[in-house]
Amino acid sequence: MSMPGASQLTFRPLRTDDLTAISLVHRRACLIAYRFMQWSYSLEEVEAWYSPKFAEWTWTQAAFDADAMAGFIALAHRIGVACSGSQERSGPDHAARV
Repeated sequence: MSMPGASQLTFRPLRTDDLTAISLVHRRACLIAYRFMQWSYSLEEVEAWYSPKFAEWTWTQAAFDADAMAGFIALAHRIGVACSGSQERSGPDHAARV
């Protein structure tokens, strides 16, 4: 549900040519989130950090507000699976991994 007057986000799969937009979103978020650490990497440094990640990570969706990227989802690694000790090796954990 969107708020009156709020812009409508659109979504599409991420592409390798989104590197600058991804880096800009990440940089802006970190400038706020890590202000207490005096986080101050340049856009070029963030791009250099993200560049090799395209081969390593699973890139999913980008959210756009008008023509500008507003956010994205990238998975750095497989999420761990946990199950109750009494259920271990009896199916749920294996089924989730397959």
